[in-house]
Amino acid sequence: MPSATFQFTDGLGPGASSSESKQIDSTSISDRHQKQLIRDDAAELSENVEFGHVIADALPRIVDLLKDVNNSVRRAGADTLVKLSEKAEFQTAIVNAIPMIVTLLKHKDSGVCQAGLSALGKLSENAEFGPAITDALTSIVALLEDNYIQVRVAGANALAKLSENAEFRHAIIASIPTIVALLEHRNNDVRRASADALAKMSDNAEFRPAIAAALLKIVDLLDDEDSDIRRACADALAKLSENAEFRPAIMDAFPRIVALLEDKNNDVCRAGADTLAKLSEKVEFRPAVAAALPKIIDLLGHWRGNVRRAAVDALAKLSENAEFRPAIAVVLPNVVDLLEDSDVCQAGASTLAKMSDNAEFRPAIAAALPKIVNLLKHWDADVCQAGADTLAKLSENAEFQPVITAAIPKIAALLEGNYIHARAAAADTLAKLSEKAEFQPATTAAILKIHALLEDNDSNVRQAGANALAKLSENAEFRHVIAAAIPKIRALLEDNDSNVRQAGANALAKLSENVEFRPAIVAALPKIINLLEHWDGDVRRAGADALAKLSENAEFRHAIAGTVLKICALLEDKDSGVRQAGVNAFAKLPENGEAHIPKKASVQPSMTIHPSPTLPDLPFKSWTVSSGIPNQVPQPSSIIVPLSNDLERPLPLLPFDSWSICNDISSSPPDPVSWPIPLALTERSVPLFDDLQPSLPLPFNSWSISTGVPSSPPNPVFWSIPLALAEKGNKD
Repeated sequence: MPSATFQFTDGLGPGASSSESKQIDSTSISDRHQKQLIRDDAAELSENVEFGHVIADALPRIVDLLKDVNNSVRRAGADTLVKLSEKAEFQTAIVNAIPMIVTLLKHKDSGVCQAGLSALGKLSENAEFGPAITDALTSIVALLEDNYIQVRVAGANALAKLSENAEFRHAIIASIPTIVALLEHRNNDVRRASADALAKMSDNAEFRPAIAAALLKIVDLLDDEDSDIRRACADALAKLSENAEFRPAIMDAFPRIVALLEDKNNDVCRAGADTLAKLSEKVEFRPAVAAALPKIIDLLGHWRGNVRRAAVDALAKLSENAEFRPAIAVVLPNVVDLLEDSDVCQAGASTLAKMSDNAEFRPAIAAALPKIVNLLKHWDADVCQAGADTLAKLSENAEFQPVITAAIPKIAALLEGNYIHARAAAADTLAKLSEKAEFQPATTAAILKIHALLEDNDSNVRQAGANALAKLSENAEFRHVIAAAIPKIRALLEDNDSNVRQAGANALAKLSENVEFRPAIVAALPKIINLLEHWDGDVRRAGADALAKLSENAEFRHAIAGTVLKICALLEDKDSGVRQAGVNAFAKLPENGEAHIPKKASVQPSMTIHPSPTLPDLPFKSWTVSSGIPNQVPQPSSIIVPLSNDLERPLPLLPFDSWSICNDISSSPPDPVSWPIPLALTERSVPLFDDLQPSLPLPFNSWSISTGVPSSPPNPVFWSIPLALAEKGNKD
């Protein structure tokens, strides 16, 4: 096989740096690291249309990775093909690779099996791959009888996933007796996979008669010696209960399901409670569930925390039905007591929040409010957050508001407490409560304490402080107090912690919605702009989002106009989220009528300038010139320019010596992607005027130029050059 060198250029048009190219010699790839490199580059570069032909050439090598001796490389190959399958130009090659993907299901490494399964599942969502997968179904069904346990499990899982698509069901239905037979297999994993597969397939009516015939075998798994099988059976019956034709058999098995509540295995116990809660959604099961309710309540005192949590969750679900509420109301104090149980307090708080929708539970919940407030001091951040969320939910009901108002000083005191999570949770709670007018007077007194959180030793607390102040700014009553904190929020933009920088940028963007904060925010713009070059992608994204938001206000637009090059650089960022933020920022800027880039024009030169060389022999008749600058060029934002073999008039004096033309004409050769066009100019400084010159010679009306030259004037970074050169001699 001849050697092929692929050059992956990251630049996306004019101004792209050739120094950013990546070269990969396909014949030199011999170890896992290099194979991982081509996989990563292909997946990343596939997002850019310019690299399509290069990746297409590399696809056979990527397909070969499915046969690699290293399991990680096989998985990477499958993952990459799934990623590339989103592009139509790669689909033919990937269709041919589907039989190889099926062979991954037979691999002894569970990770490779899972990669193959995931790949087939993802590919099956695309109609283009349907025929090839249909052709492979016979091979997939055959996996159910493979000698290796892992392969049988993978086959059952694959068929369950593929059954979601109608085009495969006719072929899959014949395999159901084989899957049913696996319910009696000696291996636990196979029995469990079979039960799971049949439960998933029950979503489709054409499979239900065959599944109904096997239902007794599924029910018998409730008595299986393996606890994982008993748990899987309970889950499967809960799923099957969604279809009316299975409910009579499930009703007959109800005593056996209830018996799971007393199973010696804690996970089975939990599954039993979950299944009964699920069955309660169907009216025909509710009398039997009501009879089992005392046993569910007994689980509140179980010695294992996960079982107690399951009981609490089940009661929350059961409380949705009026017939269960009287019995639940009696034991609600027991649920309240669990707020002091470290293993269950989070679930207890969430359950009380949910139950508060029902009036019969509110007296007991009101009495529990002090314990809920105490959750804000818990050592576990998730518990603290659950306490904050519960208080916010309870505040929606008028009967809780007096008690919550009285608790606000206690919540505010936590802002100065020793517990890190408590300080953060208290700030979050006060911000959420501030949405209600009843709590605002008491909250005002706490805002200065939230200021102090911006300088807390803990980064999570600083972040919570910024988020809280941004939220509080929605209420006019708080703004005069918040204004004094803006210098501290500005300082967060240079914090050592990336999440804090991000929170600072987001907070300033939010605060900018209010005119009284804008003068102080203007001073932060240089720091926000600096975030565009931060090493952390989330911070760069936050910077772009903040600038897009700030551009809505005239006070910020002049400074933002000078950042266009930096925003443009985000369009080539390695992080897809950052690229998206860059696109969003550019989309946002044109919406703001005053957000013009400063327009300057070169002075008509007083010296003679040699004409530009004739344009090179290019294989197309026109090219697109796009300014890339919102509001710089009238609609349409790009102009098709006929090429001319000669220019009648000299080019203007500009502070650079070349520019690039990006070819986007489909009929032209894909390589090279761009041509550098040298200009017959000497690099030199150029005086600039505010008024546009009416007749500088170039073959289109307007164009934005990025200097990209260190010695050229740094400001403005773009010139809009009005031109008045007649088109002549269009190329044939």
